[in-house]
Amino acid sequence: MPIEDTVGAMQRLVEQGKVRYLALSEAGAPTIRRAHKVHPIVAVETEYSLWSRDVETEILPACRELGVGYMAYAPLGRGFLTATIKHVDALMARDRRREHPRFLPENINKNNSLLTALETIATVHQATPAQVALAWLLAQGSDIRHQAAPIYRGKLHGRGSAAKRGRNCRTGRGFCARGDGRHALSGKTVEGAGDLIAVVGNGTTTGCVASHRRILE
Repeated sequence: MPIEDTVGAMQRLVEQGKVRYLALSEAGAPTIRRAHKVHPIVAVETEYSLWSRDVETEILPACRELGVGYMAYAPLGRGFLTATIKHVDALMARDRRREHPRFLPENINKNNSLLTALETIATVHQATPAQVALAWLLAQGSDIRHQAAPIYRGKLHGRGSAAKRGRNCRTGRGFCARGDGRHALSGKTVEGAGDLIAVVGNGTTTGCVASHRRILE
């Protein structure tokens, strides 16, 4: 399907008031330019991290040329840049990363050598490797935002329901997870538990470092 047709259909949704903004995921530079001619694209989502920098060649320059924001997913290299996954056995049996080439036994040992510099910098600054990796990413430009995977405790209830029995809750605006069992609504100030993250439905990821005890929208 030509991108012009896809964005054209999405543009009609904007005109009908059903959609406010349009964004693209996993699009190359030529596709971004073609799409932007049909209707302004506000953001592009593609993988970007210390060990996945292909976008710096064409995609990121195209976004900046057009004034399109950039959303970096897998900013921690699917967890590798936390320096806590140094062997495939650190992944659960059904973890899909076991099928990812970078985490295969014959590759992960070689990739571990890439962590040495990251861990050294983290030690000097009394930070974690994850914090250093995210700081590097955000330092690449004010137009870059990152996505971080939520850390859930317990189970998710149905959409719009409250937290029950120490579980998490999922609201219509997004996810809000906390470990102390008290009711929490997405988009509100969340206090109390570590290993905590909230993602609101307007595209804002609130929090990414597990040690944070307060997360604001």
